[in-house]
Amino acid sequence: MTSIHAHICTLNKPAYNIMKFGLRALTQSIAAEGAGKIRGFSISTGFVKTALTLKQIPSQAEQRGISKAKLLEEVMLGNSRIRR
Repeated sequence: MTSIHAHICTLNKPAYNIMKFGLRALTQSIAAEGAGKIRGFSISTGFVKTALTLKQIPSQAEQRGISKAKLLEEVMLGNSRIRR
C-alpha cells in the first residue's frame, strides 16, 4: 500500500515521500521483471484516519494557515491532487 505521496510530495515528510515513491517503483519493477507473467499493483490512498494522521492535524493546519475544521474538510476529505 502506497499513498498519495507515491505521486505527489508534501512538505516536511521527505523520508515518508521517499518510502512511498520507492514502494510504487518496486511494484512497477516487479511487473516489468515479470515479462507479462507477473502483475504488480500498489494502492495509493488519500488520508486514512489513523493515530498518526490525527496527531498531524494541528501542525498541518498551522503550516497551511487554516483552521483544523477547514483542514479536515478541504484537505483531508477534499478532492485528490491526482486525476486517477
